[in-house]
Parts: sequence; structure tokens; C-alpha cells
Amino acid sequence: MAMAVTAFKNDEVNRIILTRPAIEAGEKLGIADADGLYFKSLGMTYENMTRFYAGLFNDEKLAKEFVRQISEISMYIYENEPLGIKPGLMELVDYLEENNFTKAIASSAPLYEISDHLAKCSLTASFRTIISGHELKHGKPAPDIYLLAADTLKVKPENMLVLEDSVFGIIKTITCYYEK
Repeated sequence: MAMAVTAFKNDEVNRIILTRPAIEAGEKLGIADADGLYFKSLGMTYENMTRFYAGLFNDEKLAKEFVRQISEISMYIYENEPLGIKPGLMELVDYLEENNFTKAIASSAPLYEISDHLAKCSLTASFRTIISGHELKHGKPAPDIYLLAADTLKVKPENMLVLEDSVFGIIKTITCYYEK
């Protein structure tokens, strides 16, 4: 939140959205600490999230509905609010391009979301390949997506620089290195 306020004060964003899909879905369904639970599943595909929550809730129907609502609320926000670009992203991409780094996107998000985000940020041409976790049998924390990215880029996994924003992504990156 502090970063959001700082970005607002510095005119980097023009508004702060104080809603999170998991909180709203949790309130509708009576799920306590929905935001904390969502944080633990951040970076998983929807299918893996459903399995994760079904195990926690002991209720597959509730898990499916929770994930459906998170997806629906996320899509509404995505379609109706401006896309936020993390501070420093454009400078990083410029630096990597100026220094001839080969770049790929390896995300658990559906391919249409990744492609649309990149297009809105004018970054589509900046990446050699885009890989969605929805294309793979095993999502996070399995290392499959990074191993595929390494193979596609023709680099050894231990020679990749990985930027990650989720706990499962970090676990996946470490696993990828040790399973090479």
C-alpha cells in the first residue's frame, strides 16, 4: 500500500484501487482470510488453485466457486481499470534490449491475458517468446515453464536471469536450477 501511495504522490498513477479479487470473493462466500489464502496460491494456474483450495476447504464446489469469482472480479478490474506498470519495468526492458539480452515471458496467466498486457504496454515485440502455464501439464511450483523457456531460448537454466513476483514462482525457479 505504501508503494501505491508513493506512486500516487509522484503522479506515476492517477488512482489507487483498494479492492482485491480474493477479498471480494471471500466476503461473498464467507471465506475467512481469503486474501492470505490467495497470496499462498499466487502464480498458480486456475486449475492448480482449485485443487489447492479444495484441499484447504475440504469442498471442491466451494473451491471452484472461489476461483471462478476471483477470475471474474479480476477480469472486470482488468477490463475497466488502467493497467498498472511496475515502476522501473520500462527502464529494465530498455536496458536489456540495449545490452542484447534475449527475453521471454513465462507466466501462469492465460496467453490471451499475457498478450493483451504486453500490447497495452507496447512491449509485445520486446520478447522472443511468450509461454503460458496454461499450455503445460504441470504449473507452479513445478519448474516446467522455466525449463521450456530455457529450451526455447537455447540457454541453460543456470544461465537464466529470472524476475519473479510470486512465492510459487520463486520456488519454481529454484527447483528449475536443481532439476536441470
